[in-house]
Amino acid sequence: MLEPDLTFSTSAQHLEQFSRPLRQGLGKLLIHASPARPQVAIYHSMPSLRAAFALGIDEELTAQREALFTLLRSAGVAFSLVDARQVEQGWLLQNKPGLLILSAALAMSDREISALRTYVQRGGRVLVLLTPALFDEKLTPRQALPLDDLIGSMERHIPPAPQLTELPNMPLPSRHRVLHLQRMPLATYLRDINWRACAEMEAHCRQREEWIHRVLRWAGVTGSFSATRPDGERVQDCVWAEWSLGKEAKLVGMLRQASALGTQPIRLRAGKASTVIDVLKGEIWSADMVEFALQPGEAKLLALLPHAPGSPQVRVLSGEWRRGQTVRLTLQVPNAPSLSAARVEIRDAHGEPLPALSQNLLLKEGKASCIIDLPLNLPHHTRLVVRHVLTGEELTLNLAE
Repeated sequence: MLEPDLTFSTSAQHLEQFSRPLRQGLGKLLIHASPARPQVAIYHSMPSLRAAFALGIDEELTAQREALFTLLRSAGVAFSLVDARQVEQGWLLQNKPGLLILSAALAMSDREISALRTYVQRGGRVLVLLTPALFDEKLTPRQALPLDDLIGSMERHIPPAPQLTELPNMPLPSRHRVLHLQRMPLATYLRDINWRACAEMEAHCRQREEWIHRVLRWAGVTGSFSATRPDGERVQDCVWAEWSLGKEAKLVGMLRQASALGTQPIRLRAGKASTVIDVLKGEIWSADMVEFALQPGEAKLLALLPHAPGSPQVRVLSGEWRRGQTVRLTLQVPNAPSLSAARVEIRDAHGEPLPALSQNLLLKEGKASCIIDLPLNLPHHTRLVVRHVLTGEELTLNLAE
């Protein structure tokens, strides 16, 4: 990271540039913010992976799982992996995801099957890809398929390639809570998206993207925002992440895939939010319609807020702004969400922060307190600068000489 003369290397300079917002308060906020509650659960178990290896479809299973991650992130839907032990311990009923995806769940225990039945009886919806529970958790073949009555008559055999990855044109059930497909239709998706410039591959990818959106609508799963192109087409070349800040406020991060083509603007509808803030640039927009361009490989972090936060306010509780003094102060940001952050810096006459005297504060209900020890050798013409991480708005106080 350092050259022989102790200067930053080129890679270190790039890292310093991209990590600066994280080091200046944003990282503290992301650490404490809660990831959005999963709307979709993707089943994963090591016995099923071993069974897939024995049947020669482990590579397809892994590729399909990765494709599900990409497609759900592109749809702006929060999801979580759930393993066999979590299912047995009641994770599905505790978290109540709108959709459970059993992707080649070839080996399941009796306790998992019982938990799955209860989840469906309580209103949960399940997408089943390939026949589930062919084996028990010890990979002993089952004489009878235990989920036949729940899913319907199923085949035991695994379709050969290329039928295994086909997507049949079949309607989604309107009332039945379980959708079964004896295929792994997403196993080739990540390979095919690299060739989207080809019209045939574009149609192949779009068919699978539209299918997963139809499945989400069937399960009643919707994202908290929607992103489209100017022509109304859904954005599919970005991945999204979401964190809750409380009081219906949230952070939404997006990254445009490096393989994306073109730079068409993205239009974002923010649902119930009235204010949208570009956290990295400090720009504030009305939530009616947000439009921006995103280059391939570029990231953006947006705060979707029900109210625009007010200006930072500082009150000194004890001490004086003089060298050698210890100052205790409180910081308040009106209308801030339940969780936000602020950066407190002591800057010199040139506007450069003094790192040893800077700190990041976590604001709860818009309030925080801190203690600042002012050294005797503090440079002349220094000042205190408080910056709210979400809005970028600053408050400056000059220190007495």
